[in-house]
Amino acid sequence: MVQSTNYVCKENSVCTDALNELNQGYQMGYRCHCANGYQGNPYISHGCRDIDECAGDEHDCRYHCANTNGSYTCGCPFGKHGDGRKNGKGCTYSDGSIFAGEYYTTHFT
Repeated sequence: MVQSTNYVCKENSVCTDALNELNQGYQMGYRCHCANGYQGNPYISHGCRDIDECAGDEHDCRYHCANTNGSYTCGCPFGKHGDGRKNGKGCTYSDGSIFAGEYYTTHFT
């Protein structure tokens, strides 16, 4: 992967080495792609925008999903602990008192 401020890839994007065809000959070059958790046009300023994984089925949270820049967090109801994921450890009861309506969160990248 190429990383430099001299390339045309803008914020929230990554620059990768690529072969491209130019004037019937092959020369080394690079391509820009939006970083994981982003989508759009990596060649324009603010072109890669955050994907809201919590808005659809992009997440695997069991109880609570909170969107973050480029990722999301899962939460467990207060009184439970774990990663909050359907395909992970989920949430199990903690020792101590339980108060409804509050969440612990775990960040995933």
